[in-house]
Amino acid sequence: MAWLNWWLAPVAVAAVLAVATAIYIRGRWRRAPVALNAMKVVAGVYLLCGFLSGIWVFHLTTARSESKIENGTMPGPPPSAQPIGTLPTPSGYTGASATGGSVPALEVGKAIAATYAAHSGDPSWTSTEALAKNCDQGMLHPDSLPCRGAYLALHSSGSELDRGPQDGAVSLSEVADFCDNQVIDSGSALCLRAYAAQKAAAK
Repeated sequence: MAWLNWWLAPVAVAAVLAVATAIYIRGRWRRAPVALNAMKVVAGVYLLCGFLSGIWVFHLTTARSESKIENGTMPGPPPSAQPIGTLPTPSGYTGASATGGSVPALEVGKAIAATYAAHSGDPSWTSTEALAKNCDQGMLHPDSLPCRGAYLALHSSGSELDRGPQDGAVSLSEVADFCDNQVIDSGSALCLRAYAAQKAAAK
């Protein structure tokens, strides 16, 4: 591994320097035993100091990195890559069984299509066809709110019937989510009905 070789290089250099210094000391000072012993003691003390200092620096660096990860200032290890097809499907809506009632899917799809048609000249809006294509290609999760809305709108015109929600009804709670996100005009009668159902359920 590259990182292993990078760490081995300074260790190898240090080992060569240590051996060369030991040979020099022994050859230069062997005729002066007192000085030689003193040099050995000093070298041993400095070796121990360097070892302990290295442990302290390693501990300090590791502790700071962990602290940054915990505080969100430094990203942790990236999650393992997952193919689009294996992404977990988020919990969807339960259609007619949802609390607060439901609306026929065709009615919801027409309301969504009408909202998109009203914004057809707005460059910040994506058409339902383009949005559904992004969902088909996995750029958005097919069970996400934008994808469900795009599919419902296309279903109302007889398109993409094999994609998206297959229930004949959409829960009023999901309709309220469409309204909150302007997928359906929040001032429409359908949104007012969904909001009224939310208030009634909250009591």
